[in-house]
Amino acid sequence: MVLLICASLLSCEVTPEKIELWKGTQNGPVKIAAALADANAAVDIRAQSAVALVQIGRWQMLDKSFKALSDQDRQKISDAMIEMLKKNLGDVSRPGAPKKSQVDSKDAIMFIYDWLSPEKKTVAETLLNQWITGDFNTRFLAGNHSIKKIVHKIGKSSTKALALMIKADLIVLEQVCQLIKEEGDAESKVLASQKLAEILKEKGKDSTDLHFKAASIIGEKPLQEQLLSMASSEDLPESTKRFALRAYSKNPNADDVDKLFAIAGNSKNDRFHREESYYAIAELGRKKDLPRLMQLLKSRDPFYRGVGFKVSLKVGGPENLVKILSYIGSSGTKWNWKDLDEFVIDRICRHKPDFLAPMLDELRKALDHQSAFVRAAAVHVLGRKGNKNDLERLNKMLKDKGKIKGFSESTVGAAAKKAAAALSKNT
Repeated sequence: MVLLICASLLSCEVTPEKIELWKGTQNGPVKIAAALADANAAVDIRAQSAVALVQIGRWQMLDKSFKALSDQDRQKISDAMIEMLKKNLGDVSRPGAPKKSQVDSKDAIMFIYDWLSPEKKTVAETLLNQWITGDFNTRFLAGNHSIKKIVHKIGKSSTKALALMIKADLIVLEQVCQLIKEEGDAESKVLASQKLAEILKEKGKDSTDLHFKAASIIGEKPLQEQLLSMASSEDLPESTKRFALRAYSKNPNADDVDKLFAIAGNSKNDRFHREESYYAIAELGRKKDLPRLMQLLKSRDPFYRGVGFKVSLKVGGPENLVKILSYIGSSGTKWNWKDLDEFVIDRICRHKPDFLAPMLDELRKALDHQSAFVRAAAVHVLGRKGNKNDLERLNKMLKDKGKIKGFSESTVGAAAKKAAAALSKNT
């Protein structure tokens, strides 16, 4: 059909007026597609034909027609289209819900983007960045190409534009920062970090949950330095300090470990803020910090002993579980069964299978460990999370007369008897 119409068009000149007329007729779309395909037609006429297909929603016809063009023609037509689309797009640098014609023009720019010459791509990027930053919220999902797709397509220039729009009262601050994090280059991320750091420094105790959520996404040195400064401040409320530290912990820096230990060890900070500091250290996952973290297991306060076990296990991993348990047993610190069960035994058992399984293997090997404390901890965990083969292992421990403190039993054998009874019910 298109070929027949294309042949008939050769005998009559296609004009802008005819294209406008065809937009409203039954066979008009086919005639317009034929005009676009006509290699003898002027570039402006072919470009206007392509824009007309956009305006009447014939995207599949436009796509098919473009695929049939030569690379050279695609670029020429695309370059000519960009100025027409710019006019149709209008001023989108100001806030406001877009009209359908504006959404279609934006989608058309995305459609031709890859075929544009470098010079015209710059024009397209400017228009698309105005679309993004003019009203991020109402335009985020508009049309065939969401803002996320646009940012993914044009990359650096869009993420820099997003970073420049960061301000304290930006409702979509979290979403903007997420896009910068996912798609931005190093320059855009640092710029966003600097702007967020300025906001937090200016706002201080009036910094909001939104600011800290955005900060937790971006990271980067300028922002991390500001967050750590707030976390160690003696002038800010504990809640603000804790929010700052929590945001920092999402992107911790190994160079800050001594500062984090200083915050954690400062008795002027409340226990929850100090706890967050230890968690931030644990997020670094450096096994070289394990000895310093294990010092918490000697604390007189069971709260900090519980924190100490949690972060030591996170940093040390399953392969260091027996070492950590041995340290507890030899530390001389007095535990009661309630705390030992809650902070150590039950905490081991509550881990996900991929972390629990290697710990169970380590505990099976530890059943003949020289420390009675380690053996008792092992039988308690295996009694709750072991398998049928572990029942035989536990029964072999019934005669173990090793004396233990802190458990509900006085010997390892008594603990094994209790553990075996529990395991037999559950397997």
